[in-house]
Amino acid sequence: MQGRPNMRPGTRLMLDDRAISEMSGLKRAFHSPAKCGDGPVLGEDHPWEHGLIYPAVAAYDDELQVFHLWYRAVDAPNGTPDPREHACYARSVDGVTWEKPVIGEVEYDGSTRNNIIGLRTPMHVMTDHDFDPPAGTLFGFWSGEQPFSLSFHTSDDGIHWNELPIPQTGDLRHSSEESPPDPLARYFTTDQHWAGKNAWGASKRGIMRCESHDLVQWGGRRVIFAAGPDDDAGLEYYTMHPAGRRMSDTYAGLHLGFLHNFHTDIHGRRNPVNKAAMSGTIDVSLVVSADTVDWRIPDRSRPFVPTGAEGAFDSAMVFLSSMIERGDELLFHYSGWNIEHGQLMENPERIGRADVGLARMRLDGFASIQPEDASGVLMAATFPADGEALELNADASDGEVRVEVVGDDGAPLPGYSSEDCAPMRADGVRTRVTWTGGRTLPDLAGTDVCLRIHLSGNARLYSFTIRPTG
Repeated sequence: MQGRPNMRPGTRLMLDDRAISEMSGLKRAFHSPAKCGDGPVLGEDHPWEHGLIYPAVAAYDDELQVFHLWYRAVDAPNGTPDPREHACYARSVDGVTWEKPVIGEVEYDGSTRNNIIGLRTPMHVMTDHDFDPPAGTLFGFWSGEQPFSLSFHTSDDGIHWNELPIPQTGDLRHSSEESPPDPLARYFTTDQHWAGKNAWGASKRGIMRCESHDLVQWGGRRVIFAAGPDDDAGLEYYTMHPAGRRMSDTYAGLHLGFLHNFHTDIHGRRNPVNKAAMSGTIDVSLVVSADTVDWRIPDRSRPFVPTGAEGAFDSAMVFLSSMIERGDELLFHYSGWNIEHGQLMENPERIGRADVGLARMRLDGFASIQPEDASGVLMAATFPADGEALELNADASDGEVRVEVVGDDGAPLPGYSSEDCAPMRADGVRTRVTWTGGRTLPDLAGTDVCLRIHLSGNARLYSFTIRPTG
């Protein structure tokens, strides 16, 4: 996310049934963002980036009108002696073409002509915060000095950062016993955690979360993802990146996250110390939650961001850390690897790299409702009619969508039947709904209403929005 709390307020997604009372003759389809081009949008071109570029965290700054990208770079492949790690910075005006500015602050091999900044691994950056007094327009979660710890920094430009005067977290995986969620918590984070056993009795990777109201005291620790007996025997959950790390950071009322599925080769390489699986591929699933505690994977049939074709820069592993809303699109900058997990350790001579790719999706495009056959009807859950307009995000270029407003008895309100509705027969993410005589939903302000949405042909409904007044 861009860091703004409550993105898409007033929007009801078709991602789940929260906004749906009932439907008939319809089915849900899940969608993935489309990868842009055949290659990465940012790759290694400096000696300090020789090994990999991972993870990559992106954000859009409305004030500066620029895309920021922070990434961890290593100057030698894994398995080689003493690789040096760096946090680096790039910027872009369109999210596609990136500049790596000469920052001139950190020395590398006798020169400061580089884009290295003096931090560690970027975890998450938001473009607003509510610290008092203000301490910069950007607020970032960065890795701390200890493994699996966090430090917190603010910045005005994405390059020069100041650490907040609070202690680093330490290893949050062991910070507290499992405890009930804190209703006063403002922040949460996730990390890799051991959860369950694999086929030969070694620990499997899963995901834990914990929370804090002040970034100092952390609790509410619990495992939120662990592969179970119904999952593939080789499945582990490697890491998970929430789209936002504040309780207020929601998209249409939901917390979104990106879960990295590790498809281990149970006959492959094992860690010599703890026997954990080391070989396999990684792809991404979209995960959702109403409260950051209970999470689910809406679509288990395919990855949200899959690995690329053989020979592609992202053919073996993909990691997604952030999502940006811009105009009518969602942008996903991800790290793509051309080698599987553990392959560099098995063969240090192999040329392996991780670059940054871009995938795009229409606004609210995670899932759609569409007719199973010729037509279908969706009854939405009751909601207040307050707002300046009802808008549909739908593709009706090969079909039709009509909306009627119904009363408690299930009958259309006078003037708000499907026959009174101006039909939608085009593709649009913000198509305003009107009825005969120019009636709009605000004419019913102050009442609770229910929508009955008729879809025919190949029409697809992604969401509907009550546009807030003002």
